[in-house]
Amino acid sequence: MNNATAPAHADTSPAAVAHRARQAGTPGPARGPAPEPDVADADPRRWLILAVVALAQLMVVLDATIVNIALPSAQQALHFSNIERQWVVTAYALAFGSLLLLGGRLTDLIGRKATFIAGLAGFAAASAAGGAASSFGMLVAARACQGAFGALLAPAALSLLTTTFEGTKDRGKAFGVFGAIAGAGGAVGLLHDGSGARQRGEHEVDVQAPAPVQVLGQQPAE
Repeated sequence: MNNATAPAHADTSPAAVAHRARQAGTPGPARGPAPEPDVADADPRRWLILAVVALAQLMVVLDATIVNIALPSAQQALHFSNIERQWVVTAYALAFGSLLLLGGRLTDLIGRKATFIAGLAGFAAASAAGGAASSFGMLVAARACQGAFGALLAPAALSLLTTTFEGTKDRGKAFGVFGAIAGAGGAVGLLHDGSGARQRGEHEVDVQAPAPVQVLGQQPAE
């Protein structure tokens, strides 16, 4: 009688096995994280890519604070008021914050490497324009362009880092280095520009072109 009521074919799918295990009061099959690939299978250039994207992120964070101490000398050279001086800082932050989501979307549509290079080249050009600004309007426009290209650069850099170290044992270490460098950018900006402002009288506020040029020479792989 018992054999007649038993199903002819038991369902052996994982969902059915887990369901029967729960009904029986016994734990189902253990499920842990996927095994990590061998380090030998990882990209051998991953540490170089980390250095490139970390330097790019450092520039983005650095530029938010690097102008603060040099603003008095820039104000004296370009003859703008104290009220207008705030726009030199605000133009960068406003453009960066408002275009950050768009930058991430463009990274998905265009590609990580192409977006990274475009953002880096534009950031370098805007930095050079800011350093050579001959008027207050030109300086504010250059700062806004820096923020816009920084919003394009930051998500692309993070995406490159994520895909380069995906599934490797060094992933946590890479993100730790990236976060530490990005977090130190604000303090480094104040220290760098404070020492530079004491050594020059000109309005050399945004001359960061050499660093982007160096990064462009070491383009990360897709």
